[in-house]
This record gives sequence, C-alpha cells and structure tokens, in this order.
Amino acid sequence: MIRSLLLAIALTLVPAAAQAQALAGALNGSIVIADQDVGGALWADLWASFDWFRVGGFAGVAIIPAPAARDAYNRNATPLGVSLAAVANLGDVDLELRLRGGLWAGATQDAKMTVGGFLGGGAFLDFHLGGGASLGGGIELWGFLGAGATWAVTPTITLTFGPPPATPVDLGTVSSGSSFTP
Repeated sequence: MIRSLLLAIALTLVPAAAQAQALAGALNGSIVIADQDVGGALWADLWASFDWFRVGGFAGVAIIPAPAARDAYNRNATPLGVSLAAVANLGDVDLELRLRGGLWAGATQDAKMTVGGFLGGGAFLDFHLGGGASLGGGIELWGFLGAGATWAVTPTITLTFGPPPATPVDLGTVSSGSSFTP
C-alpha cells in the first residue's frame, strides 16, 4: 500500500515539475513543542515553482516528545510526503503559506517500528538575501497520526531558494496627512 501511494505521488509530481518555471526549495529547522515537552526536527522541501504557487515534496527527521503519562509515545519519525506553498512577494519580504501531508515511519517506545499519517501547515515571513535566497521564520502546526497521535506547534527557521513571485503584492501606501477609511 505504501509503495502504491509513493508511486501515485511521484506520477503526479513528475509532469508538474517538467512544466515548472523553476525549482524552489527550503531547508528548515524546528523546535517541536508537543504535550508540554520540547523536541526538534530538520526538514527539506523541494518544489516546482509556478510563479506564486509551488508543488513538490518534503522529507525530514523529527524527535517528538511526550509527557511522562504518555511516555510510551515519544517518537523518532521520518516524514515523507507532498508539500504545497503559496508565496506573496511583499517587496523585500515574502509571505509564505505551506501545507504538507503524507506518511511518517519511525519508532515509539511502545511500538519499535510503526507508520502513520502526517499533516502540517504554517505561515512564514522570508527576508530576501539576494540571488533567489531568503532567510525567514514562521510557525507551523503538525499532526502525527497513528500510534499515540500527537499534535505539535513548531517555531521554524527556514532558508529558502527559488524565484520570488513575478509581481509584488501592492499593499498601498500611507503618506503623512492621509487617513484610512475602512
């Protein structure tokens, strides 16, 4: 079943990547806050970029904590799946929204080898460094489903690469003496 799911994901993403304007990606480091305890994660996203929309995949490794009452569900996880991003160019900064979904494989103290579903999403502000690179930060919400389902909040630092959207979003200007009327 897992092999069929991975094949379906690959067959969906390969034609999209062939038509992409450019490749984009992100390297991410997260503090994982779950069940009143702290862990960590490292992630990589690779996308086919279509102006403001990006579609691709992600892979990572995470240590997810659990409190003493649920100690059997501490986990080491290696998530893998589909990643979508929408990027709004705000000038020197990009606002980025990401969604991820897929599977994780790993171990808990209760089940030495296990697999489950993964869902995640978050928002980021990426500051342009030049040459298509950006450094940013954001916050995500992750769900590790399966053995001892766990939800986590993850403050994240991200280094992204790829073209910003072609047209910056016009937020309007406010000059002295002007007023704002909703």
